Amino acid sequence: MKCAERAKELYLSGFCCSESVLHALWDCGLAEFPEEFLRISTGFLAGIGHQRCLCGALAAANMAVSLKYGRVRLEENKDLANEKCAALFQRFTEQYGAACCREVSSTLKTGVEFTDPMRRNYCAEVVASAAQLAEELITNR
Repeated sequence: MKCAERAKELYLSGFCCSESVLHALWDCGLAEFPEEFLRISTGFLAGIGHQRCLCGALAAANMAVSLKYGRVRLEENKDLANEKCAALFQRFTEQYGAACCREVSSTLKTGVEFTDPMRRNYCAEVVASAAQLAEELITNR
């Protein structure tokens, strides 16, 4: 199963946007870390704790790309990680017009709750897209 499909499946089963993206990339073997580290993505749901700021799907995709290309020690180079994360941000914002949850979901009518089926279906596509973009950047496609 492709990472994008897995992310969408996880999201529609009840995981939040950020959890779904990071979990899918982990399931696909593109983000390697102990299972309990999946918890790190939970707080990014709905734009960081339901504040509708930074899109949680984008944040989790960025976590996975950073995990692949980031550094642990000061003497390690951070340029490739920055380049890949900038590319992720650019591709995502070209597709959705913004990086902010509030703006990404602005095509929906005002007041649609995150539990509403219309929002769940819309955000499922955003989740799938973020996972796909991360997969492409991690695998150099």
